Amino acid sequence: MEVNDKRKLRAADFITAICLIVFSIIILKFASDMPIRDTYAGVESKFYVSPALFPILISGILIILAIVLLLKSIKDGGMKYLL
Repeated sequence: MEVNDKRKLRAADFITAICLIVFSIIILKFASDMPIRDTYAGVESKFYVSPALFPILISGILIILAIVLLLKSIKDGGMKYLL
């Protein structure tokens, strides 16, 4: 693989990482509108019955992975190639 091809891929990684971060922030915003605390069968705990738990967990992990991808893209010259 040529160096120029690698930079093209890293530029695409840069754009993808930005899109994933924006998408995850939108998901976090909508998940924060969901009820965090509720009761179900007498159990009152936000970990057992919160409908927001899964989207918050997945979007948080997705943000971390997107930041790692963004940093790798910047390190390998994807941002310079894009700009």
